Amino acid sequence: MKKILKYFSVLLLTIVVVSCSSDDASTELKELIVKVDKMTVEEGEVVKFSAVDSNNKTIEGADYFINNVKVSNPYKFAKSGTYNVVARKSGYNMSSPKTILVGKVLNKRLELVASKAEIVAGDNVTFQVLVDGEPVSDYYIEVMGRGLLLGDTWTSLSEGTFKLYAFKGEYLNSNVITIKVKDKPIDENQFFSIVDEKYGIGEVQFAAHVQAEDDTNIKPYHYTDKATGKKFQVYELVSINKVRQALTSYLIGVYVADNETNFIYPSSAKPTDVFSIGGVGVVGNNATVSFSAQDIAEVNIDWIKPIAPFDPMNPDKASKGEINYNIITKDKKLQVVYKGEFKGLSFVPIKAGTKGIKQASFFSF
Repeated sequence: MKKILKYFSVLLLTIVVVSCSSDDASTELKELIVKVDKMTVEEGEVVKFSAVDSNNKTIEGADYFINNVKVSNPYKFAKSGTYNVVARKSGYNMSSPKTILVGKVLNKRLELVASKAEIVAGDNVTFQVLVDGEPVSDYYIEVMGRGLLLGDTWTSLSEGTFKLYAFKGEYLNSNVITIKVKDKPIDENQFFSIVDEKYGIGEVQFAAHVQAEDDTNIKPYHYTDKATGKKFQVYELVSINKVRQALTSYLIGVYVADNETNFIYPSSAKPTDVFSIGGVGVVGNNATVSFSAQDIAEVNIDWIKPIAPFDPMNPDKASKGEINYNIITKDKKLQVVYKGEFKGLSFVPIKAGTKGIKQASFFSF
C-alpha cells in the first residue's frame, strides 16, 4: 500500500524532520572561527587547527571537519587538492570554511550564483557554479551548518537566513551567498487557528481509514456504532502548515451498509448518513487541542468539486478536488477557514478489532 497515510508518513514525518533538523531562529548561537597554521602545504605536511570566538578568544573542545568528515588535530594531508576545514562546537554556529591548498592546485576561485536572494518558505532556489564566467560541473554546494545539497536546487520549510558556498577539488571555495527565507503570508480564506495562534494553510489532505492487514486489496475500515449497531466509515480533512509545524484534523463519519466494500465519501453520501466525530489541533510534537462532536460550535462543508472515486486498480493515483469549509469549537480554541484545493485519497491503516476512534493517537510526532 504505497500511499498508506500519505499525509502522515510523508507530510507529518517531514514536519518531524524539520522540527529536529532545521535552524531555530529563536536560539542565539555564538560565532565560531576556525584558524589554521598553514594554508598552502605540500603532500605529507601536517596542519594544526584552532578555534576562536568573535573576540579572538581561544575556544577549547571544538571538533574539526574536512569536507564534512571529522578529522584529527593536527591533520596530515596525504594527497594534493583543495580541502575545506570547519570547526564545530555545541552552543556555537559552525564556522565558515577555511580553504587549504595541498600540492599543485589551480588558484582559481569558484563563483556561486543564486536565482533568488529571498524566497517564501517552500519555494525553490536554483544555483549555478562558474569559473571565469563559464559553468563547471562536479561541484558541491553546502548549506552552512546543514550539510550538502543533492543537486543544484534548494528550499527551506523554515524561516531564517541561510548561507551557502560551493567547492570543488583544485579550486578555491566560492563566495558565500545569503538566502533569506520568509513565511508565507496568511490568506484570510485559508487559515486555521489553535489557541489564538493563526497559521496559514499550505495544503489540505483527504484521508480514509482503511484495513491495515491487506496492502494489495485496499478496503475501508468499518467501525461499529455502539448505540445503534450501524457500521460507518471514517474520513479526515487534514489542514497542514509545514513551515510552522502545525496541522488540524477533522474526522467525519459516514454510515454504510454492513456489506459495503466501496469508499463512500461524505461528498456522495446521504446527508443524514454523514456526522461529525471530532478532531485535533497539533503544534510541533503536541496535540494542543482535541475536540469531540459535542465540542463543535459550527461546521460547514461544501464539496465544490469532490475527488475522483477510488480506483482499486490504481490505488496510488492522486486526485484533486475543491472544497469550502469552516470549523470552530465552542471554546474557540480551534478554527479552520478554507476555500481551495484539496488532495486525496490518502490512507490511515487501522488494525482489525479496533473499536474506538482515538482522535490523536496517530499523530505521534
